[in-house]
Amino acid sequence: MSVKTITENLKSKDFQRLYYIYGDEEYLKRHYYSQLMSESVTALPEFNAAELDGRAFDLAEFENITNGYPAMSDRKAVGVIDFDNSLLKKNFTADFTEVLRQIPDFCTVVFLDTQLKSGVSNTALLKAIDGSGGVCAKVDKPSLSGLASWAARHFKSEGKSIAGDDIRYMLEIADTDMLSLSNEISKLCSGVAGDTVTRRDIDRLVTRSIEANRFEIIDAFCNGDYDRVNSVIDRLYRQNIDDIMIANVFYRAFLDLWHARTALDSGKTQSDMVRDFSMKPFAAAKALKNAKSMSPQFLHDAVLLCLKLDRELKSTPFNKRDLITVFLADVTGRRRRG
Repeated sequence: MSVKTITENLKSKDFQRLYYIYGDEEYLKRHYYSQLMSESVTALPEFNAAELDGRAFDLAEFENITNGYPAMSDRKAVGVIDFDNSLLKKNFTADFTEVLRQIPDFCTVVFLDTQLKSGVSNTALLKAIDGSGGVCAKVDKPSLSGLASWAARHFKSEGKSIAGDDIRYMLEIADTDMLSLSNEISKLCSGVAGDTVTRRDIDRLVTRSIEANRFEIIDAFCNGDYDRVNSVIDRLYRQNIDDIMIANVFYRAFLDLWHARTALDSGKTQSDMVRDFSMKPFAAAKALKNAKSMSPQFLHDAVLLCLKLDRELKSTPFNKRDLITVFLADVTGRRRRG
């Protein structure tokens, strides 16, 4: 069973008694949950749709709600958010599984996990639902091409046109979880007066992700554009990123470059970097290209300076931006001398 089963059920209006939705993509998880809760109720949702807090789950209450007949409707729905897995042990598990098996055909129950990330499931709950004939759907993050198609549909639904290259550019600089992207698309559609969204609009309105800022710092340093590095720092402060997080942006940037320089000197490839350092392919390619202009010694020293900056920021209650300025002057001077 999978997300495909849910989409087929929504299309046919032929719903299962029991679903469990978990996985990485918060936006899609909540989308499927909301769709199932609304579409499986045929009338009077204010009386026939109930939502329970799974962290305070009461089996007797759950059984009473699921077995109560719908009010002037053929069907009802019950949602359970973030079920407490610690409940599933000893006698409770057997009782719980039996109640799940006895859910009547007129009721659809949807368990939603919002807390577990990285594709992890609530194993005991998954086992109980699967053993009771339910649908267990792991909702993964879509591919970049899938995100691009989804974004294009959203722009079109808002009456806006945008070039495919500009959508891909937006995906490069923005956070790519769908909830954040949905907010950025809404911001663009409301902030652009005309019918067409351009790259200039994206640069003006879209909030850059931490990762995008890190890549820009890498590019700027490798090109000797230190004014641009300072402009990235200013942007991070405008985005209310705290000092320690800004220091971490520098650390991750120089660490990527150091890894890439080491890989180059060892005859390693982009695929090796993806495997050895758990990097995304495009990030590995960018790091390999830029690391060619930097010496291993400089990058080694830069990483150590980042760690020193982190310690100083955590031990100093004031003038933290001054510490970042001093760090930047130090690492820039070493780069120029190198």
